[in-house]
Parts: sequence; C-alpha cells; structure tokens
Amino acid sequence: MTERLVIASSSEIVLKSPMVRRFMENQLRRQIKDSLERKGVRHGRIIKGGGRTYVYSSDPEKALQVILRIPGIDFASIAICTEADISPICNSTIDCLATSLNLGESFAVRAKVIENEALSKREVEIKVGQAVLDRLADKVPRVNLDRPDKTAYIEIRGSDAFIYCDPMNGPRGLPVGTQGKMLGVFSDIGLSTVASWMMLRRGALIVPVCVEAWRGPSSGSLEAIVHSLAGFREWVPVRRLLAFILRTEELAGKINEMTTESVSNQVYLGSILRASDIIAAQEGALGIVVADRMILNRAIISICRTPVYQPLIGLTERELVEYFSVLGIRPRRVHEPHDLVAEAPGRILELAALLDDEDLQHGIMSLAEKRETLML
Repeated sequence: MTERLVIASSSEIVLKSPMVRRFMENQLRRQIKDSLERKGVRHGRIIKGGGRTYVYSSDPEKALQVILRIPGIDFASIAICTEADISPICNSTIDCLATSLNLGESFAVRAKVIENEALSKREVEIKVGQAVLDRLADKVPRVNLDRPDKTAYIEIRGSDAFIYCDPMNGPRGLPVGTQGKMLGVFSDIGLSTVASWMMLRRGALIVPVCVEAWRGPSSGSLEAIVHSLAGFREWVPVRRLLAFILRTEELAGKINEMTTESVSNQVYLGSILRASDIIAAQEGALGIVVADRMILNRAIISICRTPVYQPLIGLTERELVEYFSVLGIRPRRVHEPHDLVAEAPGRILELAALLDDEDLQHGIMSLAEKRETLML
C-alpha cells in the first residue's frame, strides 16, 4: 500500500544540541500545523524524526506550497510512502521518475537506510537503478552518478520507505520565534520587507511597525506600506500576527520647524527609532530591524536601548534582486527609505542635541502611546 505525503528537511536544526534541537523541531512542527490550518489545508499526522518532518495531507500539493514558505525548512517535496521491500520501492520510484524524467535524460538513485538490517544502501541503489533502466526504456534513460538530470531519493526508516524526486528549496534558517521577538520598521514597499524577512529566517518573530518614510510618497504611502504586509504575512507561520501603525504627520511638522532640511531626515529616523524603542520595551522585543543600507549615525543609535539591526548592509544588488523575486516584490525602483548619506563626524553632536530636544521627546512619547494596532 502506498500513500502520498510531504517530506520536509530542516538541516540547520540538526546541528544543535539534543535539547535545543528537540525544542526547535517541536516549534517547527507546531508552525507547520498552524500554517496549514490557517490556509484551510486538511492534514493528518505530522511526524518528526531524523532531521525530517513527514506531513500527511489529503491535498499534498497545497500542503507543499504552504510548507515551502516556512522558515526552518531547508527543502520539501511530495513523497511516496511504501513498505520497505525492494519490489514496492522499485514500483514507487518508477512512478516518481515516470512523471519527471524526460526523453534521453540521465538519472541517479540515492538511498539512505536507517534501522533496517534487511536492506543495504548499495543493494537498493543497484536494484532500483536497474528497474528504472528496464521499465522506463522508452525514455532512453542514462545513469550518471556525478551530474544527473534527475535524482530519485529513497529513505528507508524501519519498515517504511519514502521516495521523492523533485525537492524544492525552502527559506532555510531557523523556526520563527526560537530567537525571540523583534520589531521590523516597514517604511517602504520593498527594502523593509526584505530586511524583516532576513531576520525572520534567523528565528526572530517580526512584529511590523508601519511608518511613512521621510519624503513619504517616494517610498510609498502609509496605506501602501500597510497593504504590502499581506505579502510578508505569508512567510510568518503563526496563527495571528500583531502589527503597529505610527501616524507621524504631527511629529514631521515639529521636526520641520526645528531643523534644517539637511538633517531633518536623520532627526525623523532617530525619532522613529526612539518610538520603536519605547514600543520594544513594552512588547518584550529584543531588537529593531531597519532597511537602511547606510550605516546609521551614532547619535541615532545611541538613543535606543534596544539593539538596532541593519541586515541589508553588505547585500549586493544581485542578492537584493534575487530576494525581491523570492518574495514576489516588484518595486518600480529601489528607493532608500530615508535618503541617508554618509555624515561628517561633526554632525553627531548636532544630531544628538536635536534629538534631545524636550518638545521632540514629548512628541516621540505621544507617537508611541497613540500607535494603532492591526491583527494580521
């Protein structure tokens, strides 16, 4: 008897200590379950073991698409589960390759045998490979163990065998929330999503803070930024995600009155980070993530007690375009959220004095207190 399911790998987790690994595997299993249920995908058993998670579902194709967006998943594939005997393994492997192997393509069989003394890795690979050559002769297949066009993976665990042929890459990284919670400042349509997604993959649960950038419309209106959260939400495997909205019209007016145009963007960003710092303390967040690619001025960093992370520093344009593609973002052009430029050292004291203004501090406190909440 055979059954189709989704097999998922979480390779980075297996490097952890047994206790940490167990915690992360349980977190990942729970997040797979929550994500499937949030998307309305029916599922049965979700079993973990040996660096793999086995997800049984009446609709494995839909389940696979959901699982491929969960951080902590290295790769996933639809697999066939059958009994650990050569004959059903051959049949299932041929069924798997029959749909993916094209005319004249080469193939390889990679087997792994765990807790089964009746079969050996070499025996499985030889017999299954010969069966493919014999029974798929009409496709004129060739064996190539170095650089095959298609590979059939056979994992035998005890009395079960799992066969899959087309693994697809997931986000990799660590399960969300295993490294705590952070605030992600969303101040544009593209870069902010990438920055928060990068930290999400490193195990941080990102709580979005939506705020219009300085010179707002060039980076996207506040309404457009809030709307863009729907795409980011697809990668966060929790049942409910809290977000905050900061409306900065009053604060921006105050900054325009007290500063010159050359430093107003820096003061504005510093004010946003200070408001985020207040929110982080109240929400138990361990960091603040920003999308700016220019190293922040020390005067801005120093007003925050919460660490500020800039994951886009050092990211090449090619990598950025690749991440845009993965996230389904198509910005008309990449615009730095706050138009930051390298500052002369003498500006640090000037910025520090401006950010320490008593009226501005009251405005920042009011901004944090009046934040709007949004449940995604």
